[in-house]
Amino acid sequence: QIAIAIADRFDNAPNITLTIKIHPISENYKEYENILEPFKNVNLCQIDYIVDLLEKSDIVITPCTSTAATIALVMKKPIIIWNHFQVMGDLFLREGFALECKNKDEIEYCVDNVKEFTDQNKEKIDKFVKEEYGDGYATQRIITELEKWVKNIKKNKQI
Repeated sequence: QIAIAIADRFDNAPNITLTIKIHPISENYKEYENILEPFKNVNLCQIDYIVDLLEKSDIVITPCTSTAATIALVMKKPIIIWNHFQVMGDLFLREGFALECKNKDEIEYCVDNVKEFTDQNKEKIDKFVKEEYGDGYATQRIITELEKWVKNIKKNKQI
């Protein structure tokens, strides 16, 4: 339903290519392929690397907070939660990290306004990302500490 509604709204829009990434295990690729066949500007993928897809995306539309949405948040991508089933308590909606779209009539408004929404909430998004996911240098800090530890072990063995 979500895929068709979005494809229908944006298929003929100039300068828009829609990429729909379905779940790698729980979705049937052939089923989506048949449903989306009439749409010219829609790419369907299932096993593509999510980071590559997100890097190419200007906006991310997802049905809920998910792994892909979390990666998009870290990558500072504007996120729309298509809350078709009116799920209460979604983390990104509750915290104001994503713009909520409740039905297909709101999608154009959401697409037009999600960047401004994200800019308005940038400070709280950045704070959350830093607190929950770090500053991007965690691996380097671990390596530095391991190097210190190994040096200390070697030093103590020479005594």
